[in-house]
Amino acid sequence: MIELPTVKSVVVRMKPNHSTAAAGCWLKEANRQKGRTPAGRWGRPEELIGTAVFLASNASGFVNGQIIYVDGGILSVV
Repeated sequence: MIELPTVKSVVVRMKPNHSTAAAGCWLKEANRQKGRTPAGRWGRPEELIGTAVFLASNASGFVNGQIIYVDGGILSVV
């Protein structure tokens, strides 16, 4: 039996910071998108911990080739 590598990923929405804020038009668009997000805010880094721990644990042993979006629900409105 050939064992294939396990591939898993987490996708995160980008949060504006000082370097991206320099591009004013990008910041305007980012704020517009934040307003459309069902969560109504940017995600916090600590909100990724549960997903990362799940994917790194044996609990996700049968999960393969999946992308888990941690995006405050923006994909539901895009």
